[in-house]
Amino acid sequence: MKIEIERSGGFAGITKKITVDTEKLPKNVGNNIEEHLTKKKLINTRPNTVKSKTADCYYYKISSQTGNEKQEIEFSEFDVDNKIRRMVNNLFSKQ
Repeated sequence: MKIEIERSGGFAGITKKITVDTEKLPKNVGNNIEEHLTKKKLINTRPNTVKSKTADCYYYKISSQTGNEKQEIEFSEFDVDNKIRRMVNNLFSKQ
């Protein structure tokens, strides 16, 4: 599955985008990202009040498209546990 990951915000407010084929990632990383996309599941489910209260945090959007069906999840760095956040940040550090 090819996915696009967008990270915005942070201290400088810079937006970065990468496109990744999950089949070329380590199996556990690719499977975890695909699971979150297909189930639209976040690891921590709490009201997203962080966006309006916290400056300088990262916001993420992970999306893919298969045919006419688009899958997308959006979250702040506080909406998920460290595992998924580290996986995504690791992908950006390799680009």
